[in-house]
Amino acid sequence: MDMKLISGKRLPICSEEQNKKTKQRLLTPPYLPDELIINDILIRLPARTLGICSCLSKSWYNSIFHDPKFVSSHLVHSKNKLNLVFNLLNAFEKDWQNYFFSIHEKTRIRMLVNVTCGATSELVGYCNGLACLKSESSDATADDESEITIINPTRDETLSFYSHSTPPTMGCKYLCHGFGFDSALQEYKAVFVYTNINEEEEEFVCMVITLGGEDNSWRKIVTSTSRISPPPGSSAFPGRMFTRASTITRRSATLCGSGFFWRITNRASNNNDYDMLLSFDIHSEKINFIRLPTECCLTHTMATTEIDKDEYLVVDHHLLEFQGDLCVARTEKIMISNSSDRHQQHRNHHRCKGSRKGTFCCCGFKVHLYIMNDKIKQVWTKGKTFDFPLKDGLLPDL
Repeated sequence: MDMKLISGKRLPICSEEQNKKTKQRLLTPPYLPDELIINDILIRLPARTLGICSCLSKSWYNSIFHDPKFVSSHLVHSKNKLNLVFNLLNAFEKDWQNYFFSIHEKTRIRMLVNVTCGATSELVGYCNGLACLKSESSDATADDESEITIINPTRDETLSFYSHSTPPTMGCKYLCHGFGFDSALQEYKAVFVYTNINEEEEEFVCMVITLGGEDNSWRKIVTSTSRISPPPGSSAFPGRMFTRASTITRRSATLCGSGFFWRITNRASNNNDYDMLLSFDIHSEKINFIRLPTECCLTHTMATTEIDKDEYLVVDHHLLEFQGDLCVARTEKIMISNSSDRHQQHRNHHRCKGSRKGTFCCCGFKVHLYIMNDKIKQVWTKGKTFDFPLKDGLLPDL
């Protein structure tokens, strides 16, 4: 390499070959290793965008669809983003149609997928972006032909298989169902719960199937009431009880952590009702009872109490997950008759749209949260209370 003297300093003179290498290096796009792209970029993208990226690289494809660590990490990041999925089931257009929509942070609604079924469907549950439906047979006597469908709305994919032969035992009655994820085994499970009353006691018959595992067959787990420990501080349950769900429209489980939870009412032989929750641990596959907070009696789905003439308090309860804990939300609505004098005074504060004489207007709405912080001791604590102001007789835009 030649040297050139400039202002008392010797500087190297680059050859033509070196100039070509430098120019080539400048024209080459910057390189990011796959490990950095996968762990720091792809993991933060929406699921639909990941589907597009999987077509660009074999390494990306394997990570997105076959790496359990990537899937788990992506789920953690996705939970911090507002992305709601809701369904419209059993819309009849020549066949039974089930639609799935999504709402993003900018409140844009987009249809994800439309699934056609040969019969009416019931939602078994949602988990990690997947939906599970149970389609009843058109023949009411042929329960063994019920079809279970797992739907991935983002990728527009479905997996269908026939359910077990129901009822699993003569005399069984269908109680509830759930669909969830066993994080310890990295497997999805669907469970269908039945009750059976024999001569001595009541039994819970759980039909469980593991999806993606080595054994995809149905397993039957029978648990008698006498083998279930009563909630802490409660006396033992009578052997012969009749368990029913709160309503037939609420047979789907509330998924919280590693467990399914249902609202149930147990009626003993002396006609006393026990309001409680029924739980099913997804990993251990054990069933249990959980007592409710005293403020949340779930015997009736909705209770109406007369406060004053032409004024009523309507109370309802909703089982949900709140910040990772099991929660019962008690809602209170104050209803005032449109023909009452008080309603005329109330109209000075807001106008009730669509109200007619003889109907009722919702003039107040509160939500009280009761949270279970200790699942072992089954201790409930009073959480936040939300008082929603009403405008035009409706809840405000939230």
